[in-house]
Amino acid sequence: KKIDKEIEKIDKETTPIPDPKTHYIISSGEKGVQSYVTSVAEKRNIPTIQVQFPGQSKVYGAKKSTESLVLPQEFIVKGNKMIAKAVENIKKSEIKYKFSEYIKDSLRRDARNIFYSQAVVSVDNVAPSLKTVAGISKYAVQMAIDKGKPTFVFDKKFNSWFKYDYTNKRFEPTNEIPELKPIMAFFGKKALDPIEKQAINRIFEEYDKVGFKDEITKKVDKEVDEHEKDIIPAEEFNPGEGISGVVDNKMSGLVAKYIGPE
Repeated sequence: KKIDKEIEKIDKETTPIPDPKTHYIISSGEKGVQSYVTSVAEKRNIPTIQVQFPGQSKVYGAKKSTESLVLPQEFIVKGNKMIAKAVENIKKSEIKYKFSEYIKDSLRRDARNIFYSQAVVSVDNVAPSLKTVAGISKYAVQMAIDKGKPTFVFDKKFNSWFKYDYTNKRFEPTNEIPELKPIMAFFGKKALDPIEKQAINRIFEEYDKVGFKDEITKKVDKEVDEHEKDIIPAEEFNPGEGISGVVDNKMSGLVAKYIGPE
């Protein structure tokens, strides 16, 4: 409790401190938004983890700091409940399409990425109802909403960011630029125009403005270590199972390092 109060006090008195050692992007290796975000992050030494499902045919945009993680089928199927809930919460007229097994695995992979993320950003079209997204990322965005994640969408039609309001249960236009969280997932269009690229650039430009304060960093280092396990809810891991029981030894180290403890 004493540590919690100290962290709360620091949070109120200081600006969040971005750190390339702790910040990283979760990607599925798709064209467009994800490959562009990877390239922008690379310039700031922020690594990207490209999470793939078995049989994923292609990945795009890998850079020098990019690391690949292929999740086995028995791990990604944990996303089934998230997908089912998202489908249920999207209008029936939008879910008549029967998914191929490849698409199902893509959504399962995205579900795991969303689960681990601290915020979700999409570059896509907001639906006229403002309750969801009408474009390619609608299922990913809905899964993020269902999980209560801070969820932002940039819609070029309005040249504006929208943030999901959990009180009014709809997207609201906002002047707020999404804050680059330590673990962030991006989704959206397969091709971006200059306006959409600039919207993504602004996220990282805001990150650049936040300076590094050594005295604060030292003060919070211990508290961050103590609370690092809180990033991943414990109930997602079966006691005694651990990540190493799901992925091979090489990948278990990567998961432990970037996604969470065993």
